[in-house]
Amino acid sequence: MTEYEIYLPTTQNDGSPIDPAQIEQLKLELAKAFGGYTHLRQRTEGSWSVGGVTFRDEITIVRVLDTGGASFDMAAFKKSTEEALRQENVLIVERTVRIVS
Repeated sequence: MTEYEIYLPTTQNDGSPIDPAQIEQLKLELAKAFGGYTHLRQRTEGSWSVGGVTFRDEITIVRVLDTGGASFDMAAFKKSTEEALRQENVLIVERTVRIVS
């Protein structure tokens, strides 16, 4: 089984807030493809450096599990999400997981 953890910004690069309706639309797309999602809404901060400049952002995390039945192009989703949210990069982590029984 594969878990995807999608780190979504809460603000655009200019500091203005991301429209919550955009996040809801992304979650609907994921729910349709994977049968559900988990949205971790706690306040989470990210910080990274590029070219000597440090960037900080508050993020929200959406997780989905792929049991192998979803025919979903995560790379295309990443690209369209970056365009929709006007971001240079949206982090998506992919990992193999086992469900404890």
